[in-house]
Amino acid sequence: MDIERVSRGESPVLGVSARANTFAQLGARRDADPFLPSPSGVAGSTGAWSSTTRGAVNTLDANYEWVYTDGWDGKLTFNYDCTGPRAPGMLGTRDNILENAVHMPCYESACLIVMGAGYVNLGAGEGYNSYTELFVQVSGAAPALYYTWAQAVAAGARASTTSTATSTTTSTTTSTTTTTPATTTTSIGT
Repeated sequence: MDIERVSRGESPVLGVSARANTFAQLGARRDADPFLPSPSGVAGSTGAWSSTTRGAVNTLDANYEWVYTDGWDGKLTFNYDCTGPRAPGMLGTRDNILENAVHMPCYESACLIVMGAGYVNLGAGEGYNSYTELFVQVSGAAPALYYTWAQAVAAGARASTTSTATSTTTSTTTSTTTTTPATTTTSIGT
């Protein structure tokens, strides 16, 4: 996800949180969007979060569906919120992954995003694995992370444009998107 983000000028996700992974895995087991049950679910959380779910054959397929096929495609549209070329639910999954200050504002002096990921083999049915991501906004001291963008870069991750800026924002919003091989649902709340 960080390569998708930094190649578009967004700051990378700070890293993978074991606590966020726990909630993402619960979503994968249900083949549904994971959620942050309370702001205290991940240390430093501001209460703002977003998530995605996808039934896919592998992680590359899930990423492709989340980022590149989330919009209107006529009868082949996977996103149920995409009822037409200009529907308000268009690109909800893509927006969750490419989260920016417009979608996840912050009342703190500076905020970052950490994430968790979940996977269940054939968990989506019809031969598809269930993949989930949970993006959680944090401020202050970062929670314990076990894989960071810096480690990914050291291991060879590259993007056409690299940005390591920290996003700062001004309010709190929660947005979730559910995506399966045949559906996408977007809801916004706090």
